[in-house]
Amino acid sequence: DLAIEASMTKLYERNEIGVRTEYVRDSTLASELSQTGVVQENRQRARTSVNPSWTTQLSERASVQLGYDFAQIKYEDAAGTGLTDYRTESPYGVFSYRLSERSSLQTLTGMSQLRRAGGGSVRDIYAQTLLESRLTEVLKAKVGVGLSHIRSDSTLAKDAKAGWLAQASIERTFLTGTLAMGLARENNPTG
Repeated sequence: DLAIEASMTKLYERNEIGVRTEYVRDSTLASELSQTGVVQENRQRARTSVNPSWTTQLSERASVQLGYDFAQIKYEDAAGTGLTDYRTESPYGVFSYRLSERSSLQTLTGMSQLRRAGGGSVRDIYAQTLLESRLTEVLKAKVGVGLSHIRSDSTLAKDAKAGWLAQASIERTFLTGTLAMGLARENNPTG
C-alpha cells in the first residue's frame, strides 16, 4: 500500500487559498472492507484526489468559502468483479456569519456528483443551514436542517427525488479530552 499527500495554504490579509492533493494505492481488501464492510473482490485500487478552496473574510463577522472536491478511483484487473471505476466532483460554497461572541450561523450549498466509467451518474444538489452556539465555556451545541435533490441516471432508468436532513449535536470539553454526542436523520430517497 502507498499513500502520498500534499497540502498548501497561502494566507493573505482577508483571503486564504488552499489546495490538498492525495494519491492512495491500496487493495480493496483494506479500502472496501473499512468503508462498506464488504469485499467483492481483492483488487488493487488507485485513488487520486484534488481539493482546492478559497476563503474570504467579508467583514469581522462574515466569510465565504468556495471549494471543489475531485476524486478518481480506478481498479486494476476488475473485469467481471462488479467493481467499477468512477469519479466524484463536488463544488460547494459556505457562508458563515458570527451572530455573537458565542453563536454562529452557516449556510452550505453545493452539488455532489458520482460518474461511473461506462455510463451512469448520481447527482445530489443540497442546501443546509447550521446554527452553532457555545452554551458555556465547556459546552457547545449545534443544530442543522437541509434539503437535497437527488437525480440518478443509468442505462436502465432515470429518477429524481427530493430529500431532507436534520442533525443535532452537543460537545463537552474536559481538561483531558472531549465528549461529543450527535443525532442525525436523513431522508434519502435513493437508499
